[in-house]
Amino acid sequence: MKNFFKSLTFSFIALVLTQQLFNGFHYGYNHYQILLLIVLALAMLNLFMTGILSIVSLPTKGVAFLFISVLLNFVMLYMMTVFIPSFNITAGKTPSFNTGYFVLPSASLSSLQTGIYSAVSVSVIYGYFDWLASVKHKKK
Repeated sequence: MKNFFKSLTFSFIALVLTQQLFNGFHYGYNHYQILLLIVLALAMLNLFMTGILSIVSLPTKGVAFLFISVLLNFVMLYMMTVFIPSFNITAGKTPSFNTGYFVLPSASLSSLQTGIYSAVSVSVIYGYFDWLASVKHKKK
């Protein structure tokens, strides 16, 4: 039960941060109910992903796992657009990034690119928080 709530929280944080980053999700008229359904679907996917991948002998760590995670998150987001008619992945825009020496301009994205970048963002953010929560502390 603790793992489920952890997965639910991390999925919510990843989805909200991705929405703030790319602004590519349109939830329709029932914003909070649709957001809850999508967070629940992503949480269930991320909760059982490592177990299912280890059963079928696929990697559960490293870059290959990240690639599989991005692919599965993209498929899940696309399936949510099919099964929930009021949820859409729309064309988004990346924010500009400016430091003193480096400038990354803003870019307009198609809905497919927004879906792919959103899946990458959700996977990386979820993976980061999952890594932070699973760090073992040494006993002295």
